[in-house]
Amino acid sequence: MTAAYSPIMLGPIPVDFILFALILAGIAFFHDKTFPIALGGLLIITLYKVIFTGFKQGPGLAGFAALMWVHVDFEQRTIPILDNAHLPAATCAADDCLHAPAGDPSVPAASSVFPAGGASSLDVPPLPTF
Repeated sequence: MTAAYSPIMLGPIPVDFILFALILAGIAFFHDKTFPIALGGLLIITLYKVIFTGFKQGPGLAGFAALMWVHVDFEQRTIPILDNAHLPAATCAADDCLHAPAGDPSVPAASSVFPAGGASSLDVPPLPTF
């Protein structure tokens, strides 16, 4: 592989890191718009790398294509890193679900945490579920 990647530095910090920090700050300040900010940041950093710095696989669009070629199995039409990610499955549809894996003995049942009919014994409002 060619050594096409040479980051642009702003002092001792690569501009890639500064852009990433700005994306994280945008997500932190505008947390109700997380997905559009993340996609915009992905697009900005990808364009920055294609136009200015290149990738370890090569410069420009050829380097980006080589990077994608490494991470996508075109014969199976899958992304192997996601196939082995062990993503949690949504296991409940009830409104009072604590979103724990089904059968996890370390998580108490919702009925034992939040008694039916009102506040807990400490008079604390129930926690919201996400």
